[in-house]
Amino acid sequence: MRKSVLILFLILYGTTYGQDLTPAICVKGTSPVNRPGYASRPLEDSRLHDYDVNFYHLDISADNLSTDLDGSVRILATALKDPLAEMVLELTDALIIDRIEDLSTSSDIPFTHANDLVVITLPDPVTAGDPVDIRIYYHGTPPVDAGFFKGISSELDPDWNRRVTWTLSEPFNALDWWPTKQVLTDKADSAYIYITVPSSLKAGAAGTLSRITELPDNRSRYEWETRHPIAYYLISMAIADYQDYSYDVSLAGQPTFPVVNYIYDHPGTLPQYQDDLDQVGDMLELFSELFGPYPYSDEKYGHTMAPLGGGMEHQTMSTMDFFSFTIDAHELGHQWFGDHITCETWNDIWINEGFARYCEYLAIEFLIDENTARSWMDSRHQSILSAPLGSVYVPSGQADDPFRIFDGRLTYNKGGAILHMLRYLINNDDAFFQGLRTYLSAYGDDVATGEDFRDLMSAETGLDLTTFFNEWYFGQGNPVYDIIWEHRNDSLIVNARQSPSAAGGVAFFTTPMPVNAVLNGSDTLLRLVPASASETFKIYLPGEVNEITFDPDRYLVKRVNSITRAGVTGIEGLNTAGISVYPNPAKGYIQIQGGTEPLRLLQVMDMQGRILLQKENLSMTERTVYTGNLGPGIYLLLVNVGSQRYQQKILIE
Repeated sequence: MRKSVLILFLILYGTTYGQDLTPAICVKGTSPVNRPGYASRPLEDSRLHDYDVNFYHLDISADNLSTDLDGSVRILATALKDPLAEMVLELTDALIIDRIEDLSTSSDIPFTHANDLVVITLPDPVTAGDPVDIRIYYHGTPPVDAGFFKGISSELDPDWNRRVTWTLSEPFNALDWWPTKQVLTDKADSAYIYITVPSSLKAGAAGTLSRITELPDNRSRYEWETRHPIAYYLISMAIADYQDYSYDVSLAGQPTFPVVNYIYDHPGTLPQYQDDLDQVGDMLELFSELFGPYPYSDEKYGHTMAPLGGGMEHQTMSTMDFFSFTIDAHELGHQWFGDHITCETWNDIWINEGFARYCEYLAIEFLIDENTARSWMDSRHQSILSAPLGSVYVPSGQADDPFRIFDGRLTYNKGGAILHMLRYLINNDDAFFQGLRTYLSAYGDDVATGEDFRDLMSAETGLDLTTFFNEWYFGQGNPVYDIIWEHRNDSLIVNARQSPSAAGGVAFFTTPMPVNAVLNGSDTLLRLVPASASETFKIYLPGEVNEITFDPDRYLVKRVNSITRAGVTGIEGLNTAGISVYPNPAKGYIQIQGGTEPLRLLQVMDMQGRILLQKENLSMTERTVYTGNLGPGIYLLLVNVGSQRYQQKILIE
């Protein structure tokens, strides 16, 4: 029984290559948001920044038949404001707070609960640096009309006929099921998640299962404990009639730890997914080699199943609708990128999703083969190019909208693709992966932005990556190329013209262009570094070039309009018209000399390809061109004479 993949709004269209390479889905949904205003988070209350969370202890009773909850949450925090007189938390108004206890005095303390905010009045103001220790007792049924983006769900998985209750808090939905502080920069230093369920069920969560405590009335408490920093949205629970399929992995330099899989207790589930589950051990070994040790080897990695339509990277225990090669790689990759390092703002969700998407590629490249990886990248590129604009960075004003945050084309696919381009730009796999390891070492257990990653990789590689990030991370669109080439006098001559994908996109991308020349039957890969939007390259290649291909390894996100071999008149961009320019360098004017035909077109462009001066149909006596309106600098002169074209850089002083 194969689970049909729910096509989410953020899924790219994938292709299967011998193995199940279904595109990974990470959070996220099909349904429009039904509760008014729920898709966009209200303005964050500034009082959430008045304290630092040290520890959460969730102690919740639930089952797999409803979203009804009854429990408490202990929060141990440190005051940052001096004095701290009140403490603010987030919790949906649909849940009822029974009381709040000050654990330092064992006394109840006053609070208000409205507009999804809990305002707690501390009995005595707390000095900055001092602890606050409270427990919130609450119960109720969370809202059920929030569309896909709701913190807790309880449904029947129709393919396996199993009831499941599970949570999915990313990005702003933890408040639907527990009182919390939804601030990315404040990871709790540790957390306990205790879940009491009917004894016929199992409950999965982050960390190590310290014990299962049997309770009266045929109930069991699953006591999960993590001692690693954890972001609020990575705290989770999943409850169902599970079977435990676990195995141990031993990775070089790390303690043996378990891969704990809570899958449906159905006779068909394990046979369906055992191979997929077993391959996670190979992925753990690969990613530990590429990125550094698995961050949670003193606890576990694992999965719980739930019909969420994809996967969610809950720390140490991803929640999965199904298992496949790419979704397994994606959610595992998140344990390094997203969980160990978390985006500092939702603008920088690329830190999570772009990296996890590229983990899919790396798993295919190293565990299957490079040809399959290239085909996979082709499919991602097709998705990116399905619209002409859009940045990987989530612009200001859109970072409160889950549908923009989890845009599959931009956040996931283009986010993964620019990492592949960065790897190509660095042109040294040892340096690229060492940079990733240094990045994880520098920002592990913390948060980071795109700029943090840019600056660290610049320092690690010695390359100034500012322009690359401005073009590909913050910028929009992609280059469109027209290529004309010829092989003459033992030289390969390539004229590459670049145009933006649409108005508003980056006008000129500086990324080196990979060109493969088939020389005497063998491949020769060239890196052509453009200085302008239209440029001619001449490379000494003795022998015979029969054909060229552009970007054979699928590094660049681009369109190629045409690749043409020049005819008998020669390649455009070469001086085949007998034209010259004087003076060069120029002061105030240039003069076009030579040739026997009128100039059909004359253009002067800047090095970004913008046309600054244009004249048409110049007679033989109209060859002097005033350049006094152009500032000092290097420009590109293009002249059409008859059917031929002359191109040259000119310096204006």
